[in-house]
Amino acid sequence: MKLCSAAALALAAWYLVAPPFTSDGVNSSLPLAQWQQMAAFGTTAECEAYAASLKKYSAERASQNKDPRYQDMLKYAAQSIAGARCVAGNDPQLKK
Repeated sequence: MKLCSAAALALAAWYLVAPPFTSDGVNSSLPLAQWQQMAAFGTTAECEAYAASLKKYSAERASQNKDPRYQDMLKYAAQSIAGARCVAGNDPQLKK
């Protein structure tokens, strides 16, 4: 990670995190510290707006794809993103 990216993430107040997915599906029972960090934002409103647009986009992509090689991957990605949530940067659940 570049230094400027690390600095930007450190200043962010909100993170969009999503439960990890594997070929077996989405695992939302893991602690938040093990979820995938997708993006960082300065405000909760920015995070929520991005999350909503990403959820809509991923659901559309998953439903439109007809290639069997990618159907499961896109389905699980859409499920993971659907379970994504905005978390305050100082939330103790993010600590490992």
